Amino acid sequence: MSRPARKPRQQRTGDPMTAMRLLMPPARSRIVDESLRMNTALTMLAVHKDPGQDEWMALADAVNCLETLAVEMHRVSEDVLPAIKAATEAMAAAGKRWNAGKGMRLDGPGLLAVRDVVAMYEASLGELTAAEFDRMRQLTAERMAAFLLGRKTCREVISV
Repeated sequence: MSRPARKPRQQRTGDPMTAMRLLMPPARSRIVDESLRMNTALTMLAVHKDPGQDEWMALADAVNCLETLAVEMHRVSEDVLPAIKAATEAMAAAGKRWNAGKGMRLDGPGLLAVRDVVAMYEASLGELTAAEFDRMRQLTAERMAAFLLGRKTCREVISV
């Protein structure tokens, strides 16, 4: 008695990055996407004349999420708070320049401060589980909503 012929395996075609994302756990895939979003925003900020709102939101997310990791979740040392403050001040100064009709750009020290915060945020992302990543995003959103609704003062929340 002979065995029935086996069906040949399907060959994967298409983008190899898509195949790699399918092999990663969901949290790692989201962390890779988050890291890519931050680095793309940083590159756009350094290279382009007038970066868009998406780039500024990505960098503001990095600043605010790193603060959440330090202050609320205690996942990183509070030694990062001076770097967060420097990045926040640099982004606020860029916003004031934009309100004055100039380009929304960072100065040299401001760009370095934001790069430092993005690097610290990326390093901390690698240590988070999927649940911690989701919790960090939720806590950050709650803190920002509380600030925007006037329930917390500027001293309690860093807003960019």
